[in-house]
Amino acid sequence: TIGYGHASPKKISKYKVGDTITEKEAEKLFLKDIKDAEDGVKSILKSWKKNNINVKITQSMFDSMVSMAFNMGISGFMKTDIMAMLKKGDYDGAAEKIKTTKTTATIKNDKGELVKVSMPGLVDRRMTEYTLFIKDMT
Repeated sequence: TIGYGHASPKKISKYKVGDTITEKEAEKLFLKDIKDAEDGVKSILKSWKKNNINVKITQSMFDSMVSMAFNMGISGFMKTDIMAMLKKGDYDGAAEKIKTTKTTATIKNDKGELVKVSMPGLVDRRMTEYTLFIKDMT
């Protein structure tokens, strides 16, 4: 990860651990990544509509979804319970799922055992995305 959250597979990334970039380069990557996330969410919604799955998405919901797609990757976001619930029209369930989706990481503890830990930054991020998602819900 470099800049404002730009990530790419190690094998194809032109960046390596320890590299730095300018603020201008970081902004350029960020704008491209956000555009990719936005296009991905639009593509999903277009596919749903084509398949007669009519889900009403407000601008705030869309913005929240783009943020999550940016953070999780579009394919990771597509596979979430959030999207499955939303696809069924369960707006409240989808909103609640935002709070806990991908907010943990599996790490090795001092004993070398794999344990799940909460990632406070992701918990905060999901709460912001949740708040944005429900902003225009009636």
